[in-house]
Amino acid sequence: MSSPGYIQPSSTTRLPKKLSLTQFIQTVLVGVSNLPGPMVRPKWQTEPGKQPNIRINWLAFGIEIAKPDANAYIASNTDLSVGYQRHEELEVQCDLYGPDALDVYGLIRDGFQIDQNRFALFKANLAFVDIDGARVIPDLVNERFVTRRMTVIRLRRMIQREYAIPTILSASGIIYTVNGDEEYLKSFQIGFPAIAVEDGESLETEDGQTIVAESYQIPVSNIPIDTENDENIETESDDVIESE
Repeated sequence: MSSPGYIQPSSTTRLPKKLSLTQFIQTVLVGVSNLPGPMVRPKWQTEPGKQPNIRINWLAFGIEIAKPDANAYIASNTDLSVGYQRHEELEVQCDLYGPDALDVYGLIRDGFQIDQNRFALFKANLAFVDIDGARVIPDLVNERFVTRRMTVIRLRRMIQREYAIPTILSASGIIYTVNGDEEYLKSFQIGFPAIAVEDGESLETEDGQTIVAESYQIPVSNIPIDTENDENIETESDDVIESE
């Protein structure tokens, strides 16, 4: 049973091998670029490593934008939880360095078009959307221009969570309305069928209490009753009005 206040998800779909999103994208870029693992580096590190030699091909990447879709999908489960699902679009900025930077860009661009190369994304609830062209943005380092080609890869990600929020499985009762001088009582029932209890029969609740069912007739001469072929309906005071 949930209590009032803020609630955190009870479960969230995780990436393979419990990798972070940055670590997972790094493995994908290593695969499609054919670069050695140490030459595919996350950007904006707290303690950046030494920049490779100007003659070495390498890549730096970072998730620049994570844009969620307009609305999430929320569904009630039968196990006293609420399922949550939404999509977001990730923009991964990639800076390619080295004498063959344009060729490495071509490998990445074309590699994402091969189904086998997208399989790892699919297993992690991600999908390739598109890739921008490669722009030349050289860096000036120690009075020397270092070739840098920049592109953006867009990925779409599905996020799934569960929240331990009990849901209403069934409910029944009476709707009381007034229209001018006329009063109406209407029974309603939603969800699973309610348990039928006879007069005098006892019913034990989840908290161990025992309820004895009682019913009796009350006057209905001045109240139009809409029973929709129901045999009887209950009032707020647990009285029973029998339909004619």
